[in-house]
Amino acid sequence: MVKSYKTQTKMEKEDFIKITFAVWRVMDCLLERELSQKTKKLANQILANLILLNFNPFPQRKKILFETLKEIDQLFSLFGAAKAKAQINPLNFLVLEREYDKIRKDLEKELKREIPTKIILPKRGEKNRKLAKDRKEKILEVLKEKKNAKISELIQIFPQVSRRTLIRDLEDLLHQGIVEKNGSGRGSYYAAKL
Repeated sequence: MVKSYKTQTKMEKEDFIKITFAVWRVMDCLLERELSQKTKKLANQILANLILLNFNPFPQRKKILFETLKEIDQLFSLFGAAKAKAQINPLNFLVLEREYDKIRKDLEKELKREIPTKIILPKRGEKNRKLAKDRKEKILEVLKEKKNAKISELIQIFPQVSRRTLIRDLEDLLHQGIVEKNGSGRGSYYAAKL
């Protein structure tokens, strides 16, 4: 087995070379040279990436893993196009696809091992901004229904929200010109501008 950076692949470097050589032999039988050359070139690129995986630290490895998986999918598409030409025994492609599928599965397992699983939290304040936006929309709905409301009334409607937060939301709506304030202090009330 070839030891790679922090992991081991099930296939050896020699196996990768043999598979690439097999692609070349099969594609040499294809009469359409452009498709043949494109397939050979892609097989060579996959081989190069598989060898590079043994020498690169994690950030580059991740990129190479993704690239190689994408290239294997492209290779399968080229195999499909070559099969459609009906110039080569389809069993040859079946064998090649089976071998590249093994490589793909090994790479996907390696990718899962290498990418640390972590919970991606929203950016700081992002969740709070969404909550504030939703809360302001609800405050606006209440003000439209009731025509006007005091802070004490809104506290009863939104018991889970602090007085200071309600005042801050109303001040923001006031600043945007969506709400108007009448009075001052605890006797003031807010109304939606229509």
